[in-house]
Amino acid sequence: MLTKYHPKATILSRMEARAFIIDKERTEAGSRSSEGAVIYQVEFGNISRAWFTP
Repeated sequence: MLTKYHPKATILSRMEARAFIIDKERTEAGSRSSEGAVIYQVEFGNISRAWFTP
């Protein structure tokens, strides 16, 4: 699927709150696109968890 549609994500905005980073993203794959949020939890400089919303 990745090689067929060449998906791309664009960060529209970013907010940082202590150990969390929240990105609003637009994802495009082929002729389809959608927007959603991704929440990253950061520990010791590395992403330890990630949540994706529709």
